[in-house]
Amino acid sequence: MSLEADLRAIPEFNRAVVFDETGKVVASTVPNVDAAEITAMTDVFDSHDDTVARGVNFATFKYDVHRVYPDQGLVYGRRGDSAEGEGFAICKISDGKKSLFTTVTFPLPVLSARAVPVLQDFCKKSVAPLLSK
Repeated sequence: MSLEADLRAIPEFNRAVVFDETGKVVASTVPNVDAAEITAMTDVFDSHDDTVARGVNFATFKYDVHRVYPDQGLVYGRRGDSAEGEGFAICKISDGKKSLFTTVTFPLPVLSARAVPVLQDFCKKSVAPLLSK
């Protein structure tokens, strides 16, 4: 299966994109990915305060950032409210020379407590091997 097919096969994820540190998209389930949004997501691990203040834009939606864990390569948050909302998470995998990012969204009732571990597992099994290519 392709990386895109692997992303589509995960029922928790609504939208997903894998990209490198230059903003080049490696795989996506989102049609017409906005290059500016992708490029902006490459620096979410640079400053906790800036990332929380700025939030994240993805697939035309703005998400509030609730957690930034640079040491774990994780950023996540949500948009909307408890009745209508959608979470997002970004996972960064790096080998010291290059980095790959995976950004996903997940609709209610899926919460970050479920989606983030699924994302981490996906990154470990499917994205990390791409670093050696």
